[in-house]
Amino acid sequence: ILAARARSISAEPASEVVVIVAHGPVSDDDNARWLASMRVLADRVRTAAPFAGVEYLTVRDDAPAPIKQAATEELRNLVGRVRADGRRVLIVPLLLSFGGIEQGIRRRLEGLDYTMAPQGLMPDDRVFEWVMLSARVTK
Repeated sequence: ILAARARSISAEPASEVVVIVAHGPVSDDDNARWLASMRVLADRVRTAAPFAGVEYLTVRDDAPAPIKQAATEELRNLVGRVRADGRRVLIVPLLLSFGGIEQGIRRRLEGLDYTMAPQGLMPDDRVFEWVMLSARVTK
């Protein structure tokens, strides 16, 4: 689904970098686990489409201000570096659906040049299929 979202806003994959952005947890240990899982997803996006690169990070909205600010700086610096390299930035939120967190991502990126996917993971028939498959497996 993430690769499909990236392709939907892509114009020239070879000159674009996908940035997968998730909400993220408060604690550093939990964040490390989230990032490890996101690395697997980023690898799948890399194999699904010929993008110049695929990056991933969390914005840690609910963390204390210093942690949240550091996450904001990491996101802004990443987008700035990609743009400085002459590549287009495709932001793909790793969110079940849009409902507010995506607005926070936009605020964090204010003044920077990027394109964001217009929706989260849902709606998508593949989510329904995954739920149904998971239900069958656990019986």
